[in-house]
Amino acid sequence: MNHSERAHASLSASGASRWLACPPSVRLSEQYEETTSVFAKEGTFMHELSELYLSYELKKMTKAQLNKKLRQMKQNEFYSPEIEQAVKTYVDVVTEKMNEARASSKDPLILIEERVDFSPYVPDGFGTGDVILIYGDRLEVIDLKGGKGVKVSAVENPQMRLYALGALNIFGLLYDTQKILMTIVQPRLDNISTDEMQVDDLLVWAEEVVKPKAELAFKGEGDFIAGDHCRFCKVKATCRARAEENLKLACMDFQKPPLLTDDEVTEVLTSIDQLMSWAKDVQEYAFAMALSQKFKLYSV
Repeated sequence: MNHSERAHASLSASGASRWLACPPSVRLSEQYEETTSVFAKEGTFMHELSELYLSYELKKMTKAQLNKKLRQMKQNEFYSPEIEQAVKTYVDVVTEKMNEARASSKDPLILIEERVDFSPYVPDGFGTGDVILIYGDRLEVIDLKGGKGVKVSAVENPQMRLYALGALNIFGLLYDTQKILMTIVQPRLDNISTDEMQVDDLLVWAEEVVKPKAELAFKGEGDFIAGDHCRFCKVKATCRARAEENLKLACMDFQKPPLLTDDEVTEVLTSIDQLMSWAKDVQEYAFAMALSQKFKLYSV
């Protein structure tokens, strides 16, 4: 599979934390061009390398074919021994889980880079599951995270839940699945986390939480809500709702004494990370606009 050509839905699973919290951000973002960061390209390469190793583990290619492909991939600009070791760590985790599935079921379903469909709950909703395992009464989705900046948890992770929902939608009638497992492997931060839930609970979440928010997002309706989810939004620098939320700190009605109270310091501390992040985003946006001569009031 050519990972750089992976199809992405407008209401993607990877963006679910944002459009669930701030539904109208999806349509607002459409005015900006799609861009791919260096980090995203590196992640794509890691997925391609992991797929290669897992294909060999599943006996879809010979050792000679694997080595030939590896020699080609080592010419890629994103290849490094550190990247390869991180991918091998992920592959080891997946291989262990595949062996567990084989041990507990005589005929487990093992899929890599499988398209999943959660469109019954999200308009045009689909995505690609890195690894899907179905065995006994369990369905597990496993996701590789290549980042080394922020740890990503599988617990209550909407992306992982949507992948599981999409797999359940396709294979649910073929298997008596009762339990959902969702695992994130982030090898460069030594981070492995798993969340579990019953199928019925996942379906309730999909019906009561996802479906109404997805309908709003698809129509560009709902309320703009600022928060941690703004980090990956295309309009994070110019969003009025985010600006107003962060400027509340500057408008706080501090008491008259010259020194802040402990309560006031605490109130500032709870907001300061978001404020600094927003200020940095605005500064970078203005700088980029100035470089492209699209921002006349700010020059470099």
